[in-house]
Amino acid sequence: MAASPSMGLSGSQGGDMPPSPGIAFEVEMSDIAMSPPASVPKRVRRRLLETPEGRCRSPSSLPEIQAKLKEAESRRRQFHEWLASKARPIIKKFSHSLQNEELAERLQTKLAAAEQKRLELISQEQTRLARLEELRAAARTEVQLRAEREREELESRVESRVQQAATNRLALLEAEKQRRALAHEKVAQTSLIRTTLEGKDRERVEALRALICKRIAAADEKRENLLRAEKFRAQAAVLQARRVAKAVRRKRELELRNKKELLEARLQRAKRLRAEYLGQRGGCHKMKKYGERLCRKLTRCWRQFRRSRRTTLMLAQDFAACNVSRQSILSLPFEELAGRITSPTTLRSVKALLARIESRFMLSSASHPNISKIDHLLNRIFPPNKRGPSRNGHGTMRTSVNGSIDSPRGRNLSGRKATFCQRPVMKERERYPARVFLCAYMIIGHPEAVFSSRGDHESTLSEAASKLLPEFEKLITIILDGPPSTYVTEPSSPSFGDQSKALDADGSGNKPFSAQLAEFDAAWCSYLYHFVAWKVQDAHVLEEDLIRVAYQLELSMIQKCDGADVTHDNQAIQKQVLEDQKLLRERILHLTGTEGVSRLERALFEARNQCSEARKNGHPLPSPFGSPQKAKSPVQSPRAFPDRSSLDPKELLSPQETPAVAQAAKYLDNEKLVNEMLHEPDYNFTDSKYCEKENSDGMGEMHAHIRRIMEDAFWDGVLEGLEKVPPDYKRIIGLMQELKQELTNLVPDGWKQELNESLDEQIFLQVLESSSQDYDYFRRLLDYALDIVLKLGAPARDDDAKTSHCSLVQELSQISSEMGEKSRKSFALALVKGLRFILEQVQIVKADISAARIQALIPVIQGSAGVEYLQRAFSKRFSVPAGSIDGSCNSQLPKTAQWLAEVELNVEESKKEIEDSRSAFRASIPGNNRTSAGFPLSTMRTGGGMAIVGVPATTTAEDTSRGVGEPCALKWHSYEARVQLGVLNIISRTQALTEDNVPETFHMNLHRLRKAQNEYQRLLILTTGLLLLRQNAVAEGMSGTKLDEFLKMGKDRLDDKLKNEMISLPKVGDILADISLSLNSAVATNSELMIRMLVRSLSPDDAVFKRVSSVIHSALKARILLGKGREGGALVNAALQRVGASCLEGAVVDLGSNLARLASVSCLIHGPWYTLLVSSNQHSMETTD
Repeated sequence: MAASPSMGLSGSQGGDMPPSPGIAFEVEMSDIAMSPPASVPKRVRRRLLETPEGRCRSPSSLPEIQAKLKEAESRRRQFHEWLASKARPIIKKFSHSLQNEELAERLQTKLAAAEQKRLELISQEQTRLARLEELRAAARTEVQLRAEREREELESRVESRVQQAATNRLALLEAEKQRRALAHEKVAQTSLIRTTLEGKDRERVEALRALICKRIAAADEKRENLLRAEKFRAQAAVLQARRVAKAVRRKRELELRNKKELLEARLQRAKRLRAEYLGQRGGCHKMKKYGERLCRKLTRCWRQFRRSRRTTLMLAQDFAACNVSRQSILSLPFEELAGRITSPTTLRSVKALLARIESRFMLSSASHPNISKIDHLLNRIFPPNKRGPSRNGHGTMRTSVNGSIDSPRGRNLSGRKATFCQRPVMKERERYPARVFLCAYMIIGHPEAVFSSRGDHESTLSEAASKLLPEFEKLITIILDGPPSTYVTEPSSPSFGDQSKALDADGSGNKPFSAQLAEFDAAWCSYLYHFVAWKVQDAHVLEEDLIRVAYQLELSMIQKCDGADVTHDNQAIQKQVLEDQKLLRERILHLTGTEGVSRLERALFEARNQCSEARKNGHPLPSPFGSPQKAKSPVQSPRAFPDRSSLDPKELLSPQETPAVAQAAKYLDNEKLVNEMLHEPDYNFTDSKYCEKENSDGMGEMHAHIRRIMEDAFWDGVLEGLEKVPPDYKRIIGLMQELKQELTNLVPDGWKQELNESLDEQIFLQVLESSSQDYDYFRRLLDYALDIVLKLGAPARDDDAKTSHCSLVQELSQISSEMGEKSRKSFALALVKGLRFILEQVQIVKADISAARIQALIPVIQGSAGVEYLQRAFSKRFSVPAGSIDGSCNSQLPKTAQWLAEVELNVEESKKEIEDSRSAFRASIPGNNRTSAGFPLSTMRTGGGMAIVGVPATTTAEDTSRGVGEPCALKWHSYEARVQLGVLNIISRTQALTEDNVPETFHMNLHRLRKAQNEYQRLLILTTGLLLLRQNAVAEGMSGTKLDEFLKMGKDRLDDKLKNEMISLPKVGDILADISLSLNSAVATNSELMIRMLVRSLSPDDAVFKRVSSVIHSALKARILLGKGREGGALVNAALQRVGASCLEGAVVDLGSNLARLASVSCLIHGPWYTLLVSSNQHSMETTD
């Protein structure tokens, strides 16, 4: 049965939707009821499998399932809507109404079945989710229970471990307590054993002391034998050298006699020819006319000189008219004094006067070549223009005295070409610059306006200026009023009247002009040195300020332009900063040269690095008001010379200076050279070959004589080779190449091409092989080489070199006049002499250059740089760095450690002796207003009725930090006091000093210690001899002034004889016996008796020797520790009076000064090692106590 129900699907969408036309279906109800449930189509099944719901069949949670159901519901609703929109409109026919109703019912049935199926699925899913949630809850509960169980087990285990640790700690405390008890018991037993063994140690020390005394006696005997054998060997060598020298001298005398006879014959012939020539020229009336013409010419020149250049008296009067003197500047204000000094009139008069004084000084010092060289100081004030020599196409020209032009390639050039090719003459630098000299008046008048601070440089400059001006004004007084013998009129200048009276009052003005001129020059050199040092220090300070400004500008520019856009303002800032830095760089270059510019570049580079690091690390940029960090350099003192940051052994001899300086320092390596510079404040380096001093043992003269013999033999060999048939030119060509190489190494690069062209070996060889004896060519070569040498050499040697050259030229001219058989031999002799002369001049120039280079390093080396260099060398030589531990120092420096340990034992005794003497000295001064040197107590003034000699008023560098009358504060706990006492102990030993018995720190100064030991022994002999003479004189009833005069005469004779180090004690005894003869010939002392008394008094076991040595030792100790001050001088005088040797105070003071200087320099160099060794000794003594 079929039914066609009508179904409104739109009604299922709710009442909000408008009704849609009905759709009629014809559905067979029977088919729907009876048909089995249809399976899901493949297409739907495939889509279900493709959907995420098909892939995940088991949802993970309830919210996800509900979301999926909602999504399915929405899809179903959308399907119904789509289906309704796709349905065709219903054709309302009665025949189809029943089919539509049936179809609607069938569809309704299917929908109800689908809804029931959906509800069943939902219930199944909910059941599954509930079961899954129960499983998860059970698992979570199980995990919580397991964690609780594990926590309880861990707590129980930790608690058991804590209890076990407490038990172990109590056991360890108990064991430590037992160990300490055992240690205390062991220390008590050790102390008991040491106390028991002390008695045995004393006996062992006494036996050891006796053994040492025996060994010392044996060593003395062995030393005497060695000295005697060495003396015999030296005497044999001297005799051999004398025999050789005598043979050579005899040969030379024979040759010289032959030459003299030949020269006398030539002179006689020349005199005869001259007489004949003068007889032919005319009579005496022509000579008279010539003399009158010379007189008129001389008068005209003098008048012209007075008009143009003016006399010295006129120049001095012009200066006096300026009213610039010491008395006037003290009362003038600063502005008026500055205006008076800087006025054109004053500058012009002072410049002219100083130039005249300089010319007079150079003329008066022509015979004395030892004038002070101050060119390096003047170069500091006025740097020279470094310009190379002018190049031309005709060789180097030089103007002779008569105005002609001399050229090495020819002398016949025209006047026009000579004028064009002539080299401009450089203006000589003034020795006394006027402005620098006038600064002395400003320094004396207003030092507070000149100096920004008061330091060592300022103080020394003020002292130098205060010494310069009196010497200058004395010189002006002599010029104005004449020499001392002509003081018959009043002074010519009222401003200098009081000065001349003061000079005459104290007698200092009674000096000749030349002596006063030398005094002024010496004061000027001292003033110029301190002035340059002050200016260089000021330049360094200014350089630091300029570098700081450039550093701040760089930081400010980086901050302003950091990360900003490139704008016009930023570009303007950068441009202005670059211009300012350029100006600062030029200023620094003018102040301190390229080294200052390099420091500026380092500061700017540091500023850029700081900013880049700050940006990289995210830190703020550094403040522009900071200062650049100073470079870590061992030399940071503003000296009067360029900065040498770190002196290395290779830096003293650079690759360019190695040949010359190595030859100049032939007998001194770098370390010894630096050591000599530090120990000698006025050290002046001279080349050992040309300014060699005689050694103390007289071997220097023998070495020089042997060297001269070897040189003569070499040149004789060269001459013999030239005189052979055929001649041998190999050696002379080699010498020519050597001369060319030496000059090439010395001249600038601009001169080398011309030098190579002028000294061509091939041309020289061709001239020699041509046998033409071309004297003109050889003379031109000599002139050219000498011209180069004069340009490179020191101006002070020009006169000597020119004189030697003139004599050589005359000799060569005389040789060239010979003809015949002797022509070839004469040319060979001239060739050898000329080359020898030029090579010697080149060696002198090299020596001067090397000496000047080393002399320029002296101020730098005498600062901290030299100390650091010697410290590094000492550390490297003994493998002990400055920061090493005590044990390393003791093992590497055993002699120094033993020496300081011996000194440490006597420090307290020396301290008690010095402090007692000082207390006695202070007690002898009743008040504080005493200006003369204090006297010791009467118990200390022994040795006869002699007067006490006053303490010298001069002070040394070590006393400048305190006044002469102020007491010296001694630091007995410092290593300086121990080193000073140790040096005194070293020279007071009886055995000779060698490297085996001298501390390692004094190996470099072994010769100084030996010299000091010789002086100490000489003082012992002098003092003992004076005691013996005093004993004889007192026995004859001599006293008072006669006794003093007699002892002074004996002291002078003994001192003169003891200068010979080879003198023996018997000869000294003979001298004492001869001196005693002047007392009374009737009771003359026997010579043998005097010798026996002297020998016995100088034996170490004699009481006289012990007394004398203790007195000399005490005097030297007072001088070394207390200096030349009031206290030190009084204690030295008091100690010497105990043995009547006050006349030896000067010698004792000089020896003490040398020892103090030696000790102070050693403390500067070896201070770190002394500190470690002294602290080690003190610690060991404390441990022993």
